[in-house]
Amino acid sequence: MKKHLYLFLLVLSFIAITKIINSNSSKNEQKKVYFKGELIEIYRKTEDRDTYTYKIKSQQGIIEQSILPYKKSYNYVEIGDSIIKEKGKLEIIIKKKKSNYSTSASFPYE
Repeated sequence: MKKHLYLFLLVLSFIAITKIINSNSSKNEQKKVYFKGELIEIYRKTEDRDTYTYKIKSQQGIIEQSILPYKKSYNYVEIGDSIIKEKGKLEIIIKKKKSNYSTSASFPYE
C-alpha cells in the first residue's frame, strides 16, 4: 500500500513540475512577441483544437495571435479595434475604434 502511495505521489509531483515548466516557457515566449495593428478577424483555428484566434493587420504583415493567453479580451474586442502587445510585457492593450481609439483597456496574460 505504501509503495502505491509513494508511486502516486511521485507521478503527481512529476506532472506538477512539468506544468510549471511549460507555463514558464509559454510566458517567456509571449514576452518575446510584439505587434501593433488593427483586428481584422476573429476565428476558430481548427488545427489548433478550435482555439479562438485574432487576425491582426500590422506593419509587419498579417499576424495571428491565439486568445488563450488573453481570454478576458474576447468579450471586449471588436473588428477594427487596435491591438498592441509590447515586447517584454505580458499584456495586450485594446483601443476601441468606436470611441475613435480614445477608450482602451489592458488584459494581462492568464
